Amino acid sequence: MGFICLVLLFVAAGCAISCAVVFLKRHLFRPTVVSIDRDYMNWGTILPSLTLCEYEKLNETALAEYLSRNENSPELENFLRHLVNLSMYNLESLPNYPKINPKNYLKLMNDLTNVYENRVISTATNISVPFVRVVTEMGICWAFNSLQYPYTSPEYYISGKKKPAPNILQAIYPQGDNFLILLAVNGTSFDIYWHNPYDSPSTDKVIQMEREYPTYTSLVFRSFQLYCTSKVRRLIFYQRQCRFDDESNLSHFPYLYSFSICRTECKIKMMLEFCGCIPIFYRAIKSESYCGYRGLKCIAHHRTAIEILSRKCDCLSRCEGVAYNLDSVKSLFWIRKSTIKWELATSKSRYRRDVVYGIEEVLVAIGANAGLFLGLSLLSFIEFIFFYFMHIFHFDRNRLNKE
Repeated sequence: MGFICLVLLFVAAGCAISCAVVFLKRHLFRPTVVSIDRDYMNWGTILPSLTLCEYEKLNETALAEYLSRNENSPELENFLRHLVNLSMYNLESLPNYPKINPKNYLKLMNDLTNVYENRVISTATNISVPFVRVVTEMGICWAFNSLQYPYTSPEYYISGKKKPAPNILQAIYPQGDNFLILLAVNGTSFDIYWHNPYDSPSTDKVIQMEREYPTYTSLVFRSFQLYCTSKVRRLIFYQRQCRFDDESNLSHFPYLYSFSICRTECKIKMMLEFCGCIPIFYRAIKSESYCGYRGLKCIAHHRTAIEILSRKCDCLSRCEGVAYNLDSVKSLFWIRKSTIKWELATSKSRYRRDVVYGIEEVLVAIGANAGLFLGLSLLSFIEFIFFYFMHIFHFDRNRLNKE
C-alpha cells in the first residue's frame, strides 16, 4: 500500500512539474499576444514619409561654374554628370577619374544637385512643412516626414553637423481622411518612395513617374498600426523577439533601429568584407574608407551576393510601428507644375501587443498545478522550508549537546 501511494505521489508530482514547465516555456519564449483595438476615436496615426528622387538631378549652372573654376575638360565633365546621378544600382556607370578623392564625391554631388523650395501643405492641420534634402541609396533625394533626417542630411555626412528635423505630422481622427499636397514639384520625371518615417526608402515601394509633361498625381494609402503596452518593454529581447526604436545595437546607425536599417548594416558589412570599402551613400566610421572607381566596380560585381547574404543576418523586427499599403494611384496631365496629393484613409482598427504570460501568471500557474495534483499551496512550501530548517537546527543542537 505504501508503495502504491509513493508511486501516485511521484506521478502527481510529475504532472504538476510538466504543466508548470509548459507555462514557464510560454513565459520565456511566447509571452505576448496580438489583439485588435477598435477605439479609433481616441488615437491617430503618424503620416507616411515620402521620398522623391529625380531622374535628372544635375544643376547645369552649378556645373558650369565648377568647370570654370577647375580643369574644364571633357573627362571631368563626363565624370561629374555621372556622379550626380549615381546610385547603388548604377555604380558601374561611373567613369574613372583618379584626380578626385572619393571622400569628396558626396560634397560634389551636393553642390551640383538641383536646389528647390518644395513644401508640403497639410489640409487637415493647415501646416506647411518643407521637403528636405537627404542621402539615400538612390543618391541625393528629397524627403518629407522623415525621423532619420538629422542623420541622413548631406551636411551630417560631410561635416558631422546635425540639422533639426521638421515637425512630424500625424493623422487626426475622427476628422475623416487626411490630405497632404506637395505643390510645385520641379521636373516631370521622378520616383516616389513611400515608407515609415523610421525607415529608409526601398525599391519595393516605389511609383515611377516617367512623364514628358507635368502631371497631377493622387495617392491613397492605408495604414496598419501595431503598438505595445508597457509590460512588453520589460521583457528581454529573446522573449519578445523584437526591438524598440531606441534599442539600436548597430554601429553605423546607433540613433535608430528598424528591420530595414539592420539589413542595411548587414549590407555594409558585406561590402567591407568583399571590397574593403563602402559607397558614399553610407557614412563611414572608424577606419572605413569610401570606394573609388575600383571599389564601386567591385561592389557592382558582388551586388547579388551582398543582397542575398544580407538577408541571412539576424535582424529582429520592430516591436511597434506603422506599415502603409498603397490603395490607389491616379495620374493625369495638366498645365501647371507637377503636383502630388496623397491621402491617408481613416483606419478604424489597430493591433496591440500585450503580455499574457508574465511572471505573475507563471507563479499563479505553478501554484494552481501544485494545488491540483499535490494539494499544496504557497503556505505548504513555507511550512516545508520552516520545518526543514527547524529539523536541522534541532539536529545540530542535539549533536552539540552529546559532544
